[in-house]
Amino acid sequence: MSENAQTLYEQAINYCDKQKWDQSIEAFSHALSSAENDPSPSFKASIYNGRGVAYAQKNNHDQAIEDFNKALYIQDADQAVTYTNRGAAHLEKGDYDDAISDSGEALKLDLDQPSRAIAHDIRGMAYTQKGDYDRAIADFNEALKLEPDQADVHCKLGYAHLLNKEPEKALKYFLQARRRNPKLIAENTLYYMASKIAAAQSQENYTTK
Repeated sequence: MSENAQTLYEQAINYCDKQKWDQSIEAFSHALSSAENDPSPSFKASIYNGRGVAYAQKNNHDQAIEDFNKALYIQDADQAVTYTNRGAAHLEKGDYDDAISDSGEALKLDLDQPSRAIAHDIRGMAYTQKGDYDRAIADFNEALKLEPDQADVHCKLGYAHLLNKEPEKALKYFLQARRRNPKLIAENTLYYMASKIAAAQSQENYTTK
């Protein structure tokens, strides 16, 4: 690979680490120009994937998806993370079927444990948005089997159970989330209100038994 392209790529990654998204996009773009005649498809795919992540962080999800598409088109060997990233971008756009499809493709491939948990989390959120709460609950449970200390996933699981008219189970997961991160529910209006509703409905169900 081109030494200049590699240097620009590393510079772009460094900008990403510092959350300097505009600079990272510019550096990734220069790296792509320098790698125009590079024989390594995996390197170009990594550049497109990296730039797609930077675009997604700037909420430019259409451009992010375009870059993820290019990464998937030119490289077949390491697609799992790119499918996950594209699934996340589709989720943010509200394209829930595409988010479910991409997360499913990622889960068919070789992902490390944290990345596999993320793919289940993305798919669970998409199923929640579609009102398919049983599938959402299944995905959040899988995510927690892989990464059990993720307080936000406990909240998402609690919320899915609440929407599925299972307030006792919802309350259980909201309480587990609070034990792991006491500030999370207090600082999130949706989860705070959902946890209060779950507690009230659980109490009502208990007193009417």
